[in-house]
Amino acid sequence: MSKDAIDTLKAVLFLAFIFAFASGVALFVLEFWAAYGSAVPLIGTLPAYRPENTIQMLTFTRPLGIVGAAWLVAAAGALLVRSPYFDHMLQIFAKALSMIAAAYIGIIAGHWAYLRMTRTGDLDPAIMTRLLIVTAILTLLAMFLRLESLRTIGWMRYVVVILAALFGPLLLVTGP
Repeated sequence: MSKDAIDTLKAVLFLAFIFAFASGVALFVLEFWAAYGSAVPLIGTLPAYRPENTIQMLTFTRPLGIVGAAWLVAAAGALLVRSPYFDHMLQIFAKALSMIAAAYIGIIAGHWAYLRMTRTGDLDPAIMTRLLIVTAILTLLAMFLRLESLRTIGWMRYVVVILAALFGPLLLVTGP
């Protein structure tokens, strides 16, 4: 495994951990404010917060599927032309997508930990299955897929172009 791939994996895992910790702390601070901040002018008027609503919103992976579909079509176009800048841009974008998905997982994990610690509810692990799959695919693409290496496979790169150009729009219709 290359150093870049290892760095990407470490960044994704660390980001998920940091976001889990940060969202858990934020929920405990909100609970503290709700219990003891009613006399404070700004804090006393805060609406109630339900962690379950945030979890449902974050497990909706449709936006990631739409962006992933556009990325596939753009990658197909990048394979047809030889542009190191275009290749690098798509590689950075795949890493950014995997980081966003890891942040989603971290936030959900922080909410789950809060619900478990306060014994106010629990989270069905099946809720995160789709998000975990999407994150794994994005991370693997960001770690291993190099467009310049696909150009070296000769005429097979045109098969990859056709598949990417076909599966991109298909992902829009059936997406996660």
